[in-house]
Amino acid sequence: MTTVAGRCSTRRGPHPTARRRSAPAPVEVKVKGYLTQEGLSEEEADYRLRGETTVVGRREGQIIVDDPAVSGRHFQIDEFSGRFFLRDLRSSNGTFLTGRMVRSAQLRSCGRILSGSTEF
Repeated sequence: MTTVAGRCSTRRGPHPTARRRSAPAPVEVKVKGYLTQEGLSEEEADYRLRGETTVVGRREGQIIVDDPAVSGRHFQIDEFSGRFFLRDLRSSNGTFLTGRMVRSAQLRSCGRILSGSTEF
């Protein structure tokens, strides 16, 4: 039952004069950066960072890693004003940036991220 101007109506479906909206055109998201996984072929190794946040984990996220030492949601990379930041998501084994365990840090070109035995 639909309420129209304080009265109840048993009419179902859209209003007779309602027009269907066309689906919005797909929006192409600009690639903002890349994350390269070591030890994979060139086709498999590069991940495009397109959104403001990219989550990496064994079970959840935009990037799924087949490594038992990686937590379900291990770390995330946030983009803010053209800069990238790494944040550990309370992983069991920690997240390392260029050999140093970090909770959060700004990423720079050629920095190495280690999660479990997987290196980016």
